Amino acid sequence: MDCKGDKEDDRIGKISGFLIILRMGKVFMNSGFEYAGNSIEIINYRYNREDAVSGNPYNCSFQIKVVSGNFSGLADYECDRSKWEQFVRQMELFYQFKCDKLEFKDISYGSKISFEMDACGHFAVKGKIYGVHMTHSLEFEFDADQTVLPEFINGLKKL
Repeated sequence: MDCKGDKEDDRIGKISGFLIILRMGKVFMNSGFEYAGNSIEIINYRYNREDAVSGNPYNCSFQIKVVSGNFSGLADYECDRSKWEQFVRQMELFYQFKCDKLEFKDISYGSKISFEMDACGHFAVKGKIYGVHMTHSLEFEFDADQTVLPEFINGLKKL
């Protein structure tokens, strides 16, 4: 994959499925995977420690970009850091065949993504994501296999 910034002063580095973008003094971190032309990316991840300490459950924000067949969409996601960490742990269990289904929901607009695995290591990525103010939505489903998961999970852990 060719990594290019959208501005001249962006600096981008790819580290095993983990993308770090320095844009105008702010660090945005990304993780994702692509399989057979379909993809899911978590981009522009931000964690606000002050919000977490004050009890604000909207302390993590990021966008999820999905490409499924000829369709694509981008959704804003917000969650509490504890829910994020739970999702990452569940992805590890999913990869180890210790669970065969997991779901991750946004607490703002209600976007939802789920992963469902069969006994052979193939899995379906399904969901419905909403754009700003729920004006647009994308319902999607595509298949992948477990070979994409280690790099994806390592990227998630670094966010």
